Amino acid sequence: MTTSAVDTGLRTVRSVRTVEARGFSFPWFAALGCLCLVPNPGVFQTGNFRIQAVNLVLLLWIVLRIRSVRTRALNAWLLLCIPAVISALVCFSVQLYAVETLKLAALWMLGTSHLVAGTPRDGKDTVQLLKGISVGILLNFALGVMQVITVPRGMYPFWSWNSYGAAETSMIRGLQAGAGMFGVRVFGFFFEPSDLTASIGHWWLLIAALRLGLIKSEAFVRFSRSRLCMAALLAGAALMMLSRSGHAFIVAGGLGVLLVLALLKNTAATRIRRIPILAVLLVLPMIGVGLYDLGQRVVSAGPESLMARTAFSWDARASSIVESFRVWMDGPSRQFLFGLGYEGVYRIKVATGHNIWSVVGKSVLVFGSTAILAWLVIVFGALRSIRSSSAVVVGLVFGATFGLAILVTTSYETLVSPWLALALLLSWRYAFGSNRSQYRA
Repeated sequence: MTTSAVDTGLRTVRSVRTVEARGFSFPWFAALGCLCLVPNPGVFQTGNFRIQAVNLVLLLWIVLRIRSVRTRALNAWLLLCIPAVISALVCFSVQLYAVETLKLAALWMLGTSHLVAGTPRDGKDTVQLLKGISVGILLNFALGVMQVITVPRGMYPFWSWNSYGAAETSMIRGLQAGAGMFGVRVFGFFFEPSDLTASIGHWWLLIAALRLGLIKSEAFVRFSRSRLCMAALLAGAALMMLSRSGHAFIVAGGLGVLLVLALLKNTAATRIRRIPILAVLLVLPMIGVGLYDLGQRVVSAGPESLMARTAFSWDARASSIVESFRVWMDGPSRQFLFGLGYEGVYRIKVATGHNIWSVVGKSVLVFGSTAILAWLVIVFGALRSIRSSSAVVVGLVFGATFGLAILVTTSYETLVSPWLALALLLSWRYAFGSNRSQYRA
């Protein structure tokens, strides 16, 4: 039975490769792009272990397309994995939260492995990825509309999807109890609104840059003129506004930079055709609905309660990040070099009552200064790739928005979207062309 199953699997792999050789290629990047924005519901879940559909696509990709893995992606993944492995071995040697630290290291390696599968080879792969991202944004928007309608009435049918994030689910339900239609914090397929904006924001800015005509490659121009592109921009703007996450302010700042760049770089005809459309269809509705939403919240909750909730959220976020770096720096040399492992996560939760609200901060606390060295090397590689590309400013805006997402917005290293963004940054010059092209943004 086992031999038969193996033979069947091998025949399937050969048939897929034969079909690809005859001119048909499964849109792997489109599938990854869409599924990275659909983390719920999971395919399999037991205890603290969870498999998402995007993880299965990743495994299929490794089996079928292993020869197309890019060295730069593999090197970046290994750089991020080495500190995790060293920290797990050190904790195992001293018998201090060894099993828990090993689980953290395994989750870290699984989450960051999407770097390997998500690295585009050229502009065609990048367009596929953006098409999948656009579909994912539209799916989240559809679910967000359902949340706006059903959550205030206590009729939202999919709370069970968030059972893996039970604490976050109870928090979201508690904060939105009794809220009006515009008091709902939309979170789409994610556990909480911050994860939604941290996963969508940088991709939305890249799609906006294409729509503004800041990247002149023919493949991107065709996509920027499509209905899918415009629908993703409108739906993404509504999602980030209704999520009421602070990360939306960062995205709005990035959009301002792109609008100024479009005014400076585009011809008069392009400016007249593209920029007013974005301003009218995106910026003005966001401001209008946002002001109405704020008014409803003040009326229903009272200004003092509203400010208290906002201040509490940001105070908790800041205290968890600051405390994590303080605990790491005040420890002995072993902990400074190789991290505290699971002990660090436990101590922060006891001290602040919250998890570490930062992917970067969590990696430094758990894995030590070796993680900082890995981050510095990866940042240098990404900046080098952006600098040699034909879309420098767009790349810097995209990278800054992604960086702030994993630095101060989300704490979940298993979110796929940020790692796909890092994979794209490391391949930026291959995705958008070198700076020797005739147009440079």
